[in-house]
Amino acid sequence: MNTPYYIPYVEKFRSNIEKFVKEVRSIYPNYMYGYSFKTNSYKPFCIQAKQLSCLAEIVSPYEYNLAKDYGFKDQDIIYNGVIPDFRNKLDVVKAGGIVNLESEQEIYEFIEYSNCNKQKVKIGIRLNIGKYLDKESRFGIDINSQLYKFLCKSYTHQYLSIKCIHCHIHGARSLEMFEKRIDIMAKCANELDASIIDIGGNMYGNIDNSLKKQYKEYVPTMNEYAHCIGQRMKDHFPNYEKMLINEGGTLIVSDCMDLVTKVLNIKNVNGKTFIVVDTKPMDVGFVCGNKNPTIEVEKHISKTSSHVEKAIVEGCACMEDNIIGMFSGNVGIDDCLVVRNIGAYSFSVRNSFITEPCKVKLQ
Repeated sequence: MNTPYYIPYVEKFRSNIEKFVKEVRSIYPNYMYGYSFKTNSYKPFCIQAKQLSCLAEIVSPYEYNLAKDYGFKDQDIIYNGVIPDFRNKLDVVKAGGIVNLESEQEIYEFIEYSNCNKQKVKIGIRLNIGKYLDKESRFGIDINSQLYKFLCKSYTHQYLSIKCIHCHIHGARSLEMFEKRIDIMAKCANELDASIIDIGGNMYGNIDNSLKKQYKEYVPTMNEYAHCIGQRMKDHFPNYEKMLINEGGTLIVSDCMDLVTKVLNIKNVNGKTFIVVDTKPMDVGFVCGNKNPTIEVEKHISKTSSHVEKAIVEGCACMEDNIIGMFSGNVGIDDCLVVRNIGAYSFSVRNSFITEPCKVKLQ
């Protein structure tokens, strides 16, 4: 197959979900897993999630249609996001799925619908709890706002009830942050009489040691996350009366996809060595933005390989800032490099800028 291409590990994906769900449920049985389509929407991954009875966590009309195409029913969907999509969201609500509303505008739209039709509607609310975790966020309803206080008074919206509360805090990945997240959400669930607590995602996934070392904090394992959230929920709800959901993408898929790319050129400029490859950073994904992904030689083809030290691996787009990572070792033109552990935010963000989107090698 012509490079560049992704190598998916579907069985590994399935195993990751199975192990995580089993571990959480061993502590807190009232638990569901929501798989994040935006993290990696590769169809065989999503099909595996469906077969394992996971919910599809989606954030746009496009992803809603994708989930439906992949066989998810409305009752199996968690619909988040900032894009107004009333008709589809209403279908999800009516079917018993979860819609976590993010704005005052959408909340009042559902209140108006329920009042006009005198029809009971059960929604979810995304809450903004970032400041309690020292993390700024623009998403969700401030739990100190008048709107939140209004929602706590069920008599003010008699046909609309809140069955789920949701949060997603960017960057708060430590075990301590997830404990605090659940502490706050447990209190809010009681205030809003919600039966489901959805703690979002943003957990570290399975990554190799070279990548772990680049983070400035301890990187928990999947088992540590599972035990942390399960035990904290059990502390608050020893009778398991509230359902726990987490929306994992990175947690599950990080080590389930690699990318293979061919060396087009090796050059030295101003004392620096550059390895130019036939892919680009958006194919590799968000990890290129602030970390150095693990890059190894997948196949030696060149007969004139030579050793390079801390060479800069550059994408093929004609832009100065096109860095994929660093490489040390023996390499030559036409050799194939493999970029490891790039399952999260790679396949889903690839694009057709300058080159065609990176394809997937069929297994």
